[in-house]
Amino acid sequence: MVKAKYRILILSNDTAEAGRIKSALELQGFACIVVQPGEESMIVADLAVIDVDSLALSNQIEALLTELRQKERRPVIALLQPDVLHILRAHADIEDFILKPWDVRELVFRIQRIIRRTESSNSHIIVCNDLRIDTEKCEVSIAGMLLDLTFTEYELLKFLASHKGKAFSREALLTDVWGYNYYGGERTVDVHIRRLRSKIEVGSRIFIETVRNIGYKFDDFSSKSPPKAPNS
Repeated sequence: MVKAKYRILILSNDTAEAGRIKSALELQGFACIVVQPGEESMIVADLAVIDVDSLALSNQIEALLTELRQKERRPVIALLQPDVLHILRAHADIEDFILKPWDVRELVFRIQRIIRRTESSNSHIIVCNDLRIDTEKCEVSIAGMLLDLTFTEYELLKFLASHKGKAFSREALLTDVWGYNYYGGERTVDVHIRRLRSKIEVGSRIFIETVRNIGYKFDDFSSKSPPKAPNS
């Protein structure tokens, strides 16, 4: 069984079919989100499964694929009947397809194969919820919107995000981010953490936790809502 760390977006106009796909994938350990066309761009997911048959007659395929690609390159697997196979000729950006009646073992195999391939090609990308760090382009985005970070803020975020869940002291951060020759006080770390939080912790998002008597650690704490120490 797959660990529930991969999120699968399911798009279908057929509620019953969407429910069957969701139930089958959740039994295999995937976290699934079922949405109606038009809602998909707001959801963070590793891969999308689209029920082509339920969308083809309403001419929603073109708009749907455009929307899926709008904010991030999200892989797509199509489920369809043989008589609508011609739809795929016009949509080469669909990564894979399965003819109905679909088999859950085949669907899981194809999902895992695409995710492994995507992770290998995106080794320079760090993702936490809808926070995305591109270490090749030195870009950070939230829900597809680029953030304006200073060089030190970016380096601090990249370092913490590269060691998700690990607590670092202020002294360690000064050494690893600012460098051995930096003679500023540890308060410098607190100031940069505060500025960084103001830019990445938008809405209910919480990514940086203050670890009392130690320093800071990075993770997706949005659902845990840990208390923040004052003036840090």
